[in-house]
Amino acid sequence: MVTRSVSKKAGASSKKSAIRVQAHGAAPTSLGRTDTQRRTVLVLLVAVLALAALGLWGHSLITKSLKAAAESELKGLLGTAERGLTLWLEQQERIARAIAHGRTVPPALLALRQLSKSGHDRRARLLAAPEQNNARKELELLTEGLGFTGFAVTDETGIVVLANDDRLVGFQAAEEPELYPAWVQSGKSRVRPAFRSRLMKQLFGAERAPPIGVVSSPIAVAPGAPIGAIHLMIPPEGRFSDILKAARPGRSGETYAFNRQGWMISDSRFIAQLQQAGLLAADERSSVLAIELRDPGVNLLQQGPAAAALANRPLTSMAASATRGAAGVDVQGYNDYRGVPVIGAWTWLEAYGFGIATEVDVAEAFELEDTLRDAFIGLFAVLGAAVLALVFFGHMLARLRRRSEAAEQRALQLGCYTLADKLGEGGMGEVYQATHTLLRRPTAIKLLKRHVGDDEAVRRFEREVQLTSQLTHPNTIAIYDYGHTPEGVFYYAMELLSGINLQQLVDRHGAVAPARALHILVQVCGALSEAHGKGLIHRDIKPPNVFLCERGGVYDTVKVLDFGLVKSIEPDAGDELVTKVGSIIGTPHFMAPEIVRDAVRATAQSDIYAVGAVAYFLLTGEFLFEGDTPMEICVAQLTSEPKPMQQFARVPAEIEAIVMGCLSKRPEDRPESMQLLAARFAACQVPGGWTNEAAAAWWSEHQTPKVFDPVAPTISINAVG
Repeated sequence: MVTRSVSKKAGASSKKSAIRVQAHGAAPTSLGRTDTQRRTVLVLLVAVLALAALGLWGHSLITKSLKAAAESELKGLLGTAERGLTLWLEQQERIARAIAHGRTVPPALLALRQLSKSGHDRRARLLAAPEQNNARKELELLTEGLGFTGFAVTDETGIVVLANDDRLVGFQAAEEPELYPAWVQSGKSRVRPAFRSRLMKQLFGAERAPPIGVVSSPIAVAPGAPIGAIHLMIPPEGRFSDILKAARPGRSGETYAFNRQGWMISDSRFIAQLQQAGLLAADERSSVLAIELRDPGVNLLQQGPAAAALANRPLTSMAASATRGAAGVDVQGYNDYRGVPVIGAWTWLEAYGFGIATEVDVAEAFELEDTLRDAFIGLFAVLGAAVLALVFFGHMLARLRRRSEAAEQRALQLGCYTLADKLGEGGMGEVYQATHTLLRRPTAIKLLKRHVGDDEAVRRFEREVQLTSQLTHPNTIAIYDYGHTPEGVFYYAMELLSGINLQQLVDRHGAVAPARALHILVQVCGALSEAHGKGLIHRDIKPPNVFLCERGGVYDTVKVLDFGLVKSIEPDAGDELVTKVGSIIGTPHFMAPEIVRDAVRATAQSDIYAVGAVAYFLLTGEFLFEGDTPMEICVAQLTSEPKPMQQFARVPAEIEAIVMGCLSKRPEDRPESMQLLAARFAACQVPGGWTNEAAAAWWSEHQTPKVFDPVAPTISINAVG
């Protein structure tokens, strides 16, 4: 350690000497300065070119990464939409089957199908039948409640025998009458999300017939074959479109469905744009079966109508692929039905005879790439300007370098201590290994961080030093000195420990044997007993604050660390400071219930509870309570009881009884003092015991490296209860 400090000092001295020689040597000639500047410019130019190449390579990687991310997002949204639609369609089929096999439809169909065989007066006889009126009322109530807009019941040939609209009764409803009986006999339900019915065209005219969606199910009268079918009308612009709307990505993305001919069968996101481009009439509010997925060849939103009639244009590349039954994804870009460049993913649902696609505008999908490209161009421009600036300010950088080296050398020396390696860092302080310049004694230096160096934080550090320095127990870390750096940073010096804390011990080697745990706990109780005797409460006993080391040939010597939260049993201004700085400060796994409720209520029994929690952790390798957040753990400290230790490890009943006594929710039910607790631990009879020889053998076997962590972070939480 001494050698390393001396080496650093020597190195710094050499640097100073070199600078001094250069300052007092012969001044460089103008030619030498010019050559140096030329070399500097050349180096900078090479650096700029290298950065440009690196930037282009980085841009390529970023573009590739963005496209991969876009592809993954599109597939994810498409998959979500597909699953949502499939579940909804299956639900509609189940509803149709349930109605088809219910108590209303089969009897009515049995009576009405005989009338459907009549001649010219078939419609009149069907409409006059009593079953028509009775069954219609029941079905209207049922279907309206389930969100259907209408219904029709047909016989096995496709003739409508029962419907919510009289105009449909008696007519042939099958789109393909010759295939209809075979479908009825198959007994399979089916869904057609959007189409223009031949019957609707016949009744209302081809131009006025609205698109409809239908879920159909054959009707069977057990145990015979199906004798007809029921058809429930679903609005294509209703729930079917809503499910697809939920999977719209970003500001310009949409997910939509289309049929085998390339017609959209769900609502578009861009109704206003389609009206503006002339693809929809001004009074049209739905794109269902009104928009054909053809590539206009131009961006209709920017360049007006397509050059050729849209009907003569090919399907978009996505629609052409999907209508052939293929699934795919394209993140290179293609034109959608508006002529806007998009990226997309698509699939074909063969079971339902339609496809779905998820698309988003290229401009939105890769706007980050455009931003990065602009940033790279700006960066290269800045680098070019920097070449000139760096040449001009080269001599100033040399001066700053000399000043920095001098500051670094000063930073290595802190009063009479020479700093070396950084050992640890906490929320407020940093710890460095150091050596006393005269005594050559290895030391740990703790410095208050600059960003928390206000008056209250410095007072807290000073209070920690003053209170800890009152303690002389061999199991309490010793404080040597404290002061301020020339820059006003507060620090103090303490003994340097080489070993391992209890958290690391359990994390690396598992639960500790009972004999060794007792050996450790007795020492912890001894250190805290002295503190309590002087009227001080630690308030943050936890495994990281209990350190194991070797002292004077005695292994497994305990050192209790971090008295930064120490509290006087008699309230004073210092206690108010600790509460103010940290609110409720502590580690939830080891906080007594009364501290969770109110930090000011901490007593010696609170430290006893914490020792019990540490003992539980040592002996079982488990915390008292688990939780996803500190607040959940605090609530458990208030309301729950720890699991028996026997669930995790073989712990003697006598030891478990003592530990559980420490963990009582009521402070008055815990051991009266730390001295009494130490005596109880010491009196426990454990086979084999734990001797210094056994400890020495353990340390020799594991060759524990030097680990000093006196500033383990403390978790701050708000008050509970």
